[in-house]
Amino acid sequence: MPHQWLEGNLPVSAKCLVCDKPCGSVLRLQDCKCIWCKATVHTNCKGKLDKVCSMGPCSRLILPPTNISAVDLDEMCKARSSPRLVEPLLVFVNSKSGDNQGVKMYRKFKRILNPAQVFDLIRSGPHCGLRLFQDLPHFRILVCGGDGSIGWVLREIDKKDLINKCQVGVLPLGTGNDLARVLGWGSAFDDEAQLAAFLEKLDHAQIKMLDRWSILTYEGLMPDPRKDSLTDDAITLYEDSVAAHLTKIVQSDNHKTVIMSAKVLCATVKDFVERIAEIEEEEEESSSKCAALQEKLDSLLNTLEAESREVKREKEDLMEKEEEVKRKKLMSRANSLKKAVRELIEHAEKRELYFHSKIIADIFENNGINCKLNICA
Repeated sequence: MPHQWLEGNLPVSAKCLVCDKPCGSVLRLQDCKCIWCKATVHTNCKGKLDKVCSMGPCSRLILPPTNISAVDLDEMCKARSSPRLVEPLLVFVNSKSGDNQGVKMYRKFKRILNPAQVFDLIRSGPHCGLRLFQDLPHFRILVCGGDGSIGWVLREIDKKDLINKCQVGVLPLGTGNDLARVLGWGSAFDDEAQLAAFLEKLDHAQIKMLDRWSILTYEGLMPDPRKDSLTDDAITLYEDSVAAHLTKIVQSDNHKTVIMSAKVLCATVKDFVERIAEIEEEEEESSSKCAALQEKLDSLLNTLEAESREVKREKEDLMEKEEEVKRKKLMSRANSLKKAVRELIEHAEKRELYFHSKIIADIFENNGINCKLNICA
């Protein structure tokens, strides 16, 4: 790949790679700098320099533009392999990680590497980057973020079946960086000036295999620990013992060894049978205890139901007695009222009779008749 020169804007300390003299000392667009290998030359010395670009110190990790094929049917670019392409680096940066450190790292990686091989997980996720690199035989991946970002990328690698094509490195930027700490990348990275040294370390890093698994949880009854212990531990011990002594019996030429192994084998089988019988007895005993407990529970429930019916009956009797008392009180009040009304009527009748008798006496007196009436008022 040839150099790609950028004219002007050279640093003050830049020197020409050909004549070793200062470059860009005048404040104008003069002299050149390669955007890939970072080589600086005078405009006049540019023709004397080798036309093939070395891609700089990170040449093993850079994906050259010449290795990116045309757009496919889905308008996505794809990287293609070449003899000079070793193991290019695919960079995923979580721009939200590390208190805005992710944004700085994203920009820095775009200046050091090919911008086409640097992706922001927040914007595009890992799908686009993996699709760009999936046709390469070997490549490396750098995840800049925390444990969640790493898990996200690893899940996408499993979906695309790229496990045998790539290796994953970690640049810790998140809050929980347990995996990076375990693999020796440190607990945090906040010095972007050391990014070139980090890439060199990544290029020479050793590959370690890690297991990934999923945990499925569900609700259910806990098994009997005694059965588990018998199944997992005791049976395994019996199997090992029987297998070892059978091997001795078959392979040994010593008569004493064969007899001793046969005795131990018989004792082991006998002990195993006794253990099974004990467990069956324990199960029968526990089942009988459960049956007795069930009977006691049924009896207790029947007693509680009888007591509840008795309490209900007592409440009903008490309510009936209260209603009877109220009815008697009401009848007593009604009788008292009836008696008072009767007395009032009798008194009114007596008053009326006295009034009529007095009128008759007055009539007799007016007519000169002397009469005397004894009326009880």
